[in-house]
Amino acid sequence: MNKNKIIKIAGIIVFLTIFFFIAFSINKEYINRFDMYAYDLSQTINTPFTTFLFKIITSLSGVEFVCLALVLCLLFIKNKKKRNTILLIAFLVVLINQIVKIIIARPRPEDIMMITEIGYSFPSAHAMFSFAFYGMFLYYLLQSKMSKKKKILMGTVLCLLIILIPITRIYLGVHFASDVIAGVSLSASILLIYSLLNEKKA
Repeated sequence: MNKNKIIKIAGIIVFLTIFFFIAFSINKEYINRFDMYAYDLSQTINTPFTTFLFKIITSLSGVEFVCLALVLCLLFIKNKKKRNTILLIAFLVVLINQIVKIIIARPRPEDIMMITEIGYSFPSAHAMFSFAFYGMFLYYLLQSKMSKKKKILMGTVLCLLIILIPITRIYLGVHFASDVIAGVSLSASILLIYSLLNEKKA
């Protein structure tokens, strides 16, 4: 087994461990304390401008934007394998997210929500999708023949979206921090599992 496979398997184990630890710890006192601490920390930067900016950023992984982005993928990505991979991962992330939401059935923190959201809270769909969707674009960007300056510029934007979108969900009070961390961990696991399976086929 080569080093790359070992790293991927280790990553899968770590991320799934984080996800299941949180999933089985819902409503435990230590998780509640952590969620409260993370929310209070996010509110230390609460200003009208921050709220306005975070509402815009969080919309970049909303249903409307996601549908538009997927349509653009079909139209402008010429490589069939890359296009199919993006669509497959997007479908898997959404499907798994909705199944887990129904199983866990964790209510949202409605008393602190700054924007209206419906459905269950765990895990965060925005966190899952932004990590998978923008993460794939970042991966393909690094592999592309684009100039170094363009890679740095676009890569920085993608990294900021991957980091900031999950943070906005905590700041806006539509998710607990544990929802977000679990969402990112599950999404990372899906990407690594797919990559590992795809590597075996190659």
